[in-house]
Amino acid sequence: MKQYINPLLRVATVGLLLYVIYNQSESIKELKATNAYAQYQCDSLRSEIFAKTIDLQRFDNVIERAIEDAKCSGVLNKIMNETE
Repeated sequence: MKQYINPLLRVATVGLLLYVIYNQSESIKELKATNAYAQYQCDSLRSEIFAKTIDLQRFDNVIERAIEDAKCSGVLNKIMNETE
């Protein structure tokens, strides 16, 4: 009986090891897919922030010019108060 316990434990250990390796492989595939999606979202948000930053800089330039120039200030007030 004792002669069978040692080989059975080895087989069980190898089986458990193969099971863990397979599950880790599946988890790694899943994490890679999640990482690719997160990278896409990050790149998308960066490009959106870049566009918004440019819009903000343009708006700041218009405000600065409106402060310096009375004619520009009048046009800006007209634009801001008009509705479609």
